[in-house]
Amino acid sequence: MAYGDRKSTRVTFEGGLKSFIVGIDGSWRVACTMSDISQTGARLTITDPTVPMPHKEFFLAISTSGAVHRRCEVIRRDGDQLGVRFVEAPPFSKNAARR
Repeated sequence: MAYGDRKSTRVTFEGGLKSFIVGIDGSWRVACTMSDISQTGARLTITDPTVPMPHKEFFLAISTSGAVHRRCEVIRRDGDQLGVRFVEAPPFSKNAARR
């Protein structure tokens, strides 16, 4: 799969970094390996590509406890390879907290 020109520098992990893709609602989880990461996205290899991913948006749990995570959106898929971009949370407003 060609990845083209990058907007930001990537850091490559020798042998990959074991991670998990977790549904936004926490109802599903898929093991994966992160090949590289940047400020804007990452490249993942799904451990079992036969497991369906029910949603395009999910959390990428980078630590085993899930304490380190990023919200992601799939931008390309080729077999067991995923290209994801990090989704920024909308800015917090005091008015939203009161609702």
